[in-house]
Amino acid sequence: KLVKEWQEGFTAIAECRAPVIAAVEGWCIGAGLDLISAADVRLCSRDAKISLREAALGIVADLGSLQRCPTIIGDSNTRMMALSACDVDSEEALRMGLVSRVYDDAEALYRGAEEMAGRIAGFDPDCMMGVKAVMNRQREGAVRDGLEYVGAWNSAHIPLNDLARK
Repeated sequence: KLVKEWQEGFTAIAECRAPVIAAVEGWCIGAGLDLISAADVRLCSRDAKISLREAALGIVADLGSLQRCPTIIGDSNTRMMALSACDVDSEEALRMGLVSRVYDDAEALYRGAEEMAGRIAGFDPDCMMGVKAVMNRQREGAVRDGLEYVGAWNSAHIPLNDLARK
């Protein structure tokens, strides 16, 4: 039940009618990746490191990154991150399309995010909602089905006492 609630929280971000910008400074691990994969625009500082580490804990990521990342970075990059639990630095994240821009430091990152938000806010709000609605439509069924499936999978395959030990 808790996982379902968290899934719904991340889905609410993805389905928010307004554009959502994620700014990543430093580490972004597990649920952090679930969060930014629900955003419309992802930016990061040069020191950012992004990781999908659930496999290292013996669990299947269940909050949305496995469902959303393939449309963002492709199937191969998603599998590499999920199966190896490796860290991706800012340059690799940019190369694979996980982020749209890399900024030298936190100050530049947040200034860049504010500028991006201001630019987007300068356009017709109905148009921005339309862009999001059309783009979200292509993936929403697959994401919902995938979230349901992974919730059932983890419920059946992860004894809670094993997870607590890890």
